Amino acid sequence: MKKLAICLLLGWTTATFAAPTATPAQPPAQGCPPPPQAFESCKGKKAGDAVQHVTPSGQKIAAICTASPQGLFALPACDMTPPPHHTPPPSAFADCKGKKEGAVIQHKMPSGEKVAASCTASPQGLFARPDRPPHPPR
Repeated sequence: MKKLAICLLLGWTTATFAAPTATPAQPPAQGCPPPPQAFESCKGKKAGDAVQHVTPSGQKIAAICTASPQGLFALPACDMTPPPHHTPPPSAFADCKGKKEGAVIQHKMPSGEKVAASCTASPQGLFARPDRPPHPPR
């Protein structure tokens, strides 16, 4: 704990007294300035506008115009696509064939274990969703 406090104090002191102060014309110390192409991509746009930005290497990427002291620049957009969901096994669909949504059944897991499940709607049809998902093997 004592070492941590000393390291934090030394880091704060160094950052406060030894680091140069950033001026609006300089990028913040924690990162590199955007390339000129990033500013070009947002000419005539507003903060928050989506643009296609061409990187210095020539790659086209989706970006969002972002305000900075130097002006608007294209900040690459994060890919917020959710990961694909687990697809139920064929037996989960078979167990609910001819049943109604919400029906309570006994579903045989791929491991052979029988568990209580409810028939749940999906774009592919009704499938058995275990009421209590199985624990992964240890």
